[in-house]
Amino acid sequence: GEKWYGASLQNLKKNLPRAYHMVMLNDLETGRPLALLTAPLLSAARSGAAPGVAMRYLCHDGCKKAALVGAGLMNRFVILALFSECPGIESVQVYDIDGEKCKAYCREMSEFTGREVSAAGSMEEALRDADIVHTGQSNSFVLKKAWLKEGAVLLISSDVEIEQDILCDAQLVFDHKAAHDIWIQNDPQMGLPTFDALRLMEAGAIPADRVCDLGDVIEGRRLPEGVGHRIFYWMGMPVSDIALAAALYQNALDKKIGTKLRLWDKPLWK
Repeated sequence: GEKWYGASLQNLKKNLPRAYHMVMLNDLETGRPLALLTAPLLSAARSGAAPGVAMRYLCHDGCKKAALVGAGLMNRFVILALFSECPGIESVQVYDIDGEKCKAYCREMSEFTGREVSAAGSMEEALRDADIVHTGQSNSFVLKKAWLKEGAVLLISSDVEIEQDILCDAQLVFDHKAAHDIWIQNDPQMGLPTFDALRLMEAGAIPADRVCDLGDVIEGRRLPEGVGHRIFYWMGMPVSDIALAAALYQNALDKKIGTKLRLWDKPLWK
C-alpha cells in the first residue's frame, strides 16, 4: 500500500484542513487495488499512539499536570492517550498561537473527556508546572529551560529547537535512533527536531549511556535516575498507517460496511 499526503499552512486561512491524507491498499500478490481510505483520522490516531506508548514507560505515577502545545487533530488523540496511560493527571493546559482555536479545542476536549482542559495565555504559562509536555504544533519554536519544571517528561512530535543545556542533561529515548541517523545522513537539511541532539551526541556532549530506543525500555532497560529530563523523540513511519489501514479494511469487510468502487467494466488492454 501507499500513503499520500498533501499539506499547506495557507489552508488554514481558507478554512480548510492543514493536511490531506489518503491511503491506498493493494493486494500483496497481484498489486490489485483493494481499498482507498481517507486517512486524516487514521494518521492522527497513529501519531497520537506513539507518545501514548512513551507515556506508559517514561512517566511516573506522580504526574499530575500536563501541557500540550498545539490544538490540532493529533493532540486530540494525544490527550486521549494521556488520560488512558496517566490516570493521575488532574489538569491539562494547552497553548496554540491561535487563541480562539485553542479555546475551542479545550471546550471540546473537556466535554469529551470529562476532565479539566484549559487554554494557556502563553507557552511559558502552559509549560511552567507541567510534569508531562507534548509538542504537536505546526510552527517551529524554541523550547527554553526556564519554562520547564524540573524532571518534566518531554514528548517531541513536531519541529522544536531544544536549548542545549536541556539536551546535555537529559535522558534521550528514540522510537528508533537508527532511522533518525539514516534520515540525517541522507538529507542533512531536512530539519528533523532530533538534529541538534544527534549533533551533540556525535560531539560527545551527550554520553552514550543516556541514549536508547523506546523498545529497549519496553524490554526492561532501567533508565538512570537523577538526569534532567526524559525526552522522547519520534518521527513516525507511513508503514504504520498502512498497517492500521489494513486492520480497518478487514474490519469493514467483516461488518459489510463501506462503498464498493468499480475500477472498470472491462480493461481496454490487458
